[in-house]
Amino acid sequence: MKPPHTLYITCVRGSHTFAHGRSNSASPDDSPDRPLVLVVHGLMGHSEETYVRQCCSEICVKDHRHPLVVAMNYRGAFMNKLTTTSNKGIGGGYSIYDTLDIGLLISHLRETHHGPLFVVGFSMGAAKLCNFLGRTGAKSNIDGAVCICCPWDFTAKNEAVHAPNFTETCYHFILANAIKLWVIMHYSALSQNQKLAKKSPAFRRTRSGLLWWMQTHDMVSFDASFTINWLGYDSVEEYYEAASPNVQVRR
Repeated sequence: MKPPHTLYITCVRGSHTFAHGRSNSASPDDSPDRPLVLVVHGLMGHSEETYVRQCCSEICVKDHRHPLVVAMNYRGAFMNKLTTTSNKGIGGGYSIYDTLDIGLLISHLRETHHGPLFVVGFSMGAAKLCNFLGRTGAKSNIDGAVCICCPWDFTAKNEAVHAPNFTETCYHFILANAIKLWVIMHYSALSQNQKLAKKSPAFRRTRSGLLWWMQTHDMVSFDASFTINWLGYDSVEEYYEAASPNVQVRR
């Protein structure tokens, strides 16, 4: 298997999405029928995660058509600098609602690849993929999709989100603190968003700001005090309604 090739793509908002490409050299790259598979990682992940690498390897080695495989990274993922400061379409790696990265990369791949194009999404990547398909429908520009472990509904009906048991509470704790580290990593860029910096306690150099960093240990609390201010929603319920794949797919 060839070593990964890395490609950086700059979108109109000035931020970067990048991808690692893998292929099996047993088949010529210019075959018009050669499929291409895009692999989308989960929350706070990246293209070098074990499950992503394993998926890419299995597709490359075991499929007799020797497909090309691309493993993408969201903006802000895998030490990739986050440079956007506008309100909409800047969620990058952690916003379920934002599907700009997936659409941008698919459009770029279609400029050069005219064979079958499939997308595989894991976890939050699967949710983002479902949202992308729900919004684009027949104009998605792909031939097939597989959504693995896709969180389907983020509204109040989902007890794992809004009334978690002990195991789910631990999961919330890990994710929320991982995202807070992500905020620290991109603090300079995020603070340039005046609306976010003004409303979110994450940017307050006060006692309330310190308490936020110490006490925010679940995703609902994080989204209610950070994400909705970033993306411009009035409430976390409104955000979850807009971001839930079951809502987008029904439309």
